[in-house]
Amino acid sequence: MKKPAAGIILLVLMAAMVSAQMRDVLYTRDGEEVRGRLLEIDPEAIRFETIRGEIEFDRGEVLNITLGKERVGDTWRTIDDIDDEILLEALNKEVPNDFFAGANYAILYESIRIEFRLDGTIERTRRRIAQVLSEGAKDYVAVNEIYFYPDIEIPEIIHARSVSPLGQVLHLDESAIERGAINPYFPDYDRLNILKYALGEMAVGTIVDVSERTVRKTTSPLEPFFLSVPFYSSAPVLHLEVIILAETGTDPAFAEVNWPEGWNKATVEESPAFTKFTWTAENIPPVFPESNMPPQSLYSPAILVAEGAGWDEIAADFTTAVKDADDSPPRINQIIERSLPGKKSETAKAQALYSWVCEEMGNIPVNAYSYSFSPKKLSQIIAKQSGNNLDRTFLFYSLAKRVGLDVRIGFASTHEDYFAESVPSLFSAPSPLIMAILDGERYFIDLTTDYLPMGAVGKGMAGEPAVFFDGNGFHSVSIAKPQPENEGKSSEMTVLLKANGTIQGQLHEKFYGNSQEDIREFRFASQDQIQQAMGERAAEIHPSAHLDGWRLQNIDDLDAVPELFLEFSAPDFAVTAGEKYLAFKLPGIHYSSWGTGASDRIWPVWFDSPYGEQNRITIELPAGYSLYHLPSAIDVVFDSVGYSANFSQKRKQLVFEDEYRRPGLSIPTGMYSDYRACKSAQAEISDKWLVLEKSK
Repeated sequence: MKKPAAGIILLVLMAAMVSAQMRDVLYTRDGEEVRGRLLEIDPEAIRFETIRGEIEFDRGEVLNITLGKERVGDTWRTIDDIDDEILLEALNKEVPNDFFAGANYAILYESIRIEFRLDGTIERTRRRIAQVLSEGAKDYVAVNEIYFYPDIEIPEIIHARSVSPLGQVLHLDESAIERGAINPYFPDYDRLNILKYALGEMAVGTIVDVSERTVRKTTSPLEPFFLSVPFYSSAPVLHLEVIILAETGTDPAFAEVNWPEGWNKATVEESPAFTKFTWTAENIPPVFPESNMPPQSLYSPAILVAEGAGWDEIAADFTTAVKDADDSPPRINQIIERSLPGKKSETAKAQALYSWVCEEMGNIPVNAYSYSFSPKKLSQIIAKQSGNNLDRTFLFYSLAKRVGLDVRIGFASTHEDYFAESVPSLFSAPSPLIMAILDGERYFIDLTTDYLPMGAVGKGMAGEPAVFFDGNGFHSVSIAKPQPENEGKSSEMTVLLKANGTIQGQLHEKFYGNSQEDIREFRFASQDQIQQAMGERAAEIHPSAHLDGWRLQNIDDLDAVPELFLEFSAPDFAVTAGEKYLAFKLPGIHYSSWGTGASDRIWPVWFDSPYGEQNRITIELPAGYSLYHLPSAIDVVFDSVGYSANFSQKRKQLVFEDEYRRPGLSIPTGMYSDYRACKSAQAEISDKWLVLEKSK
C-alpha cells in the first residue's frame, strides 16, 4: 500500500484522535443516540462529553449507556502508527495482479488457532486480514459474525479495524456491535446466539483486520466442539494457517479431508506442556462458481477438529439421554391405541405412527445443532404438541419401540457437512434420523418435514453416511440413494385441438419422493393461494392458457402418491400458415439447456438427489387435418444421464412420450459432454414445431 501525502495524513489524524476519545454511546428515552465520553454519573445527572462540548442529562432522560472498550491497536491513527508485524507484512505484500483477477476480495492473511486445555476449556482464535477489491465485496468484508451458545461459550472481539487507501486507520465503533438470539420466536429452542459487528467507511482498496476469540467452557459428547476449516473459498488466499495446541493430557481428534497430493501435512512440535500441530498453505487460488456446483464439503481441502470423544462414548451418552427423556407420559399409550386399529404389518404400524407425528405435532424449524443433541422430555413434547427435528424423531422412536418395531435412532450427515468417521462429532452428522427394519426391509425415516412419505429422506442426505445408536454402541451405514422413478414426477395430458387453434385439455400429474414437498405445501394454503398457484401452473402449459378447474388428491395422506388434476383452455395455441396449415409446439414442455453453455467444466455437475420424469401428451387432431410434419425421435442415453422422446399417431390422435433419467448425484467432468448433449436434446424438443395440413 502506497503512503498518502503528509497533509492528508494530518487531517485524518486529527479526525481519528477525536473519534478515538469518543467511544461511549448514550441512548435517551426519546430514541436519540449520542456518541462521546462518559465523564460522571451522580444520583440526578449524567455528564457526557461530545465533539460539541459537555452535555448534562437528567438521569430520567437516559435509557442506557454503552461503554466503549479499548482494544489492541486502538491508539493507531494512521498507517505510520502500526507496529504489528503481521499487518505490516500484509500491507506491504506485493502480489501479481493476475492472482486477484476476477475476485471481489482477497484474504491476505488468515490464522485459526484452537487450544485444548486440561480443565476442559477450548479457546478458538481467528484473525483475518482481507482487502476489498470491488464495490460488491464491501459488505462481505466489513461484516463479521460469531455464533455461540451463551451458557457455555464466551465470545470476544480482540480487535477490528480498517486501513483506508489514504492510510487512515479506523476502529470498530461500539454502536456497530450487535448481540442477539437466532431463534427468538421459538422460546423453547432459543439458545444459539450471534455476535455481529461491522466496520464502516469501506472503499475499494480498504484493508480490514479483525481478530476474535471464543472460549468454550465445557464440552461433552452431546455438547461437542467441532470445527471445519476449508482451504478453498471464493477469494484468493495468500496465507492460511491452522494451529492446534493440545495441552499434555488432552486428545483432540483431527483429520485432513480432500487433501491434494503434494500439499504439506501438519508439522508437529513437542514440548512438556503442549503438542502443536500446524498446517500452512500459501497462494491458494479462488474457486469461481459454476452452475450446479458440488457442495464445498465435497471438493475443498479442509481440516476437521473435534474435542476427542469417540463414537462409542457419543453412543453411550446419547442412549442415556434418550432413556432419561422417556418419562412415559400416559398419553403416549392413547396415541398408540388411536393410531393402530386394523394395522397388522410392521410397515403399516410404522406408517400410522409416522403420519400421526407429521399431522399432529407442529414442526419447530430449529435444528438440533442449533439447540441441543439431547431430546426434551417426552411428556413435554407431547404436551406442547410440537417439537424440532430431534424431538419429533425421538417421539416417533418412542412410539415405535413401544409397539415392538425394530428401530434405531441416530444422526445423518448431509451433502453440506464435512464428515470423517475418525473425527467423531454429531456436528459432522447433525440431522436426526431413524433406521427401521420393517417386514424384512430397511427404511430410513426422516421427521424433518411434514411433506415426505415415510422412507423418503431429505435431498441432502442421499448417499451420505449416518450413525445409529443402541445399547451395543454405534453403527455406521450409508443412506441409499433413491431410484430416479421414486424421486421425480410423471404427467399425462390430453388435449383437444380445434381448427381455429384453440385447445382444451386436462393435465394429471403424480409426484414422488422429495418432489412431493412442493405439492403437499398446499395442505396449509388458503383456497385463494391455491387458485393463484393453479393459474400459474396453467400458464406454464401455454402463456394464453386459462384455468378451467383443478383438484388436488392425496396431499393429506402420506401413504398415498399426491396428484394434481388440472383443466385448462387456451386460445391462439396453434398458429395458422395460410389457409392450409396449423403449426404449434408441444404444450407444457419447456426444457432448457441452462448451465451447459461452457464447453467444459472444472467441477462435476452436482444435484442433491437422483431424478426421473415421464410425460405423455395425447393431442386429438381437428377434423379435416392430418399430420404434415413431426420432429424426429430422440434417444440420447448415457450411463450418467439419459433423455428419450418419440411421436406416434393412433388414428386421429398424436401421442408424444418422453423420459428423463438421472440416476446419480453428480455428472463427472469426463461425462459433461454427455450431459450437454442430453440437455441440448431436451431444449431442442421444446422448440420444435409440429405442423398439420388441411385435407383437400
